[in-house]
Amino acid sequence: MTTRERLYRLRWGQALVEKETHPAGARVIKDYSKCGFPGALIYGRLVPKREYHALHSLSGLEGIPEHARLQNPYTISYRYIEGLPLRQAGGKSPLPRTFFTDLWELAGEIHRRGFVHLDLGNSGNILVRDDASPAIIDFASCTSTRHFPRRLRRALEKRDRLGLLKLRLRYSPETMPPVMADYFNRHYHKHLATPTKLYKETRRCLNSRGLQGECGRVRRIWIIICVAVSIATAIGVSPVVA
Repeated sequence: MTTRERLYRLRWGQALVEKETHPAGARVIKDYSKCGFPGALIYGRLVPKREYHALHSLSGLEGIPEHARLQNPYTISYRYIEGLPLRQAGGKSPLPRTFFTDLWELAGEIHRRGFVHLDLGNSGNILVRDDASPAIIDFASCTSTRHFPRRLRRALEKRDRLGLLKLRLRYSPETMPPVMADYFNRHYHKHLATPTKLYKETRRCLNSRGLQGECGRVRRIWIIICVAVSIATAIGVSPVVA
């Protein structure tokens, strides 16, 4: 008997992700025809092919979904990995001290095979398996870098590494080597382009929970905003004064 259950709430622009369980085992089914218009038309066929190519090329790596298969132009499936997302498992019990070291090595092997994941800072894409070892899922944004210039390839790999360091600092800070913490503080920059993100990061800094480098960046942004408001006010007031 085959059963299906939805793994994630369906959102506009995203694939319908379900777990299909049958006697031979469980598989993840990702259907991009359900991502809505115009997503299904623009990238509904492209993303499954990209993800299949990445998983096929990374086949054999421990902690990567196996047996990927294109079921139709819009749908990809692969073997289900038992475990919990890091965002759920990280708060329930302490992670093994080697968890992020093993995860770092797994990401390095992905890079050595000529790919970058590009979303490793998302704790939902990191699984803590039943044996407490790491796994990486959701390769929709994974990109081959084999024909990229060296500088671009290194920049993309750096993005992956910074994403992992962000998670390590959040879920296992006691295992973070000082040299990695220093590297993270010097190179990691949050996107503060929206008022909501700027507000949240400002609150973290005021509560002394923000990173030193990020708090300095937040201060500079507020100084720029204050200067811009002062200039705008002066320009607006000067005609009246005259």
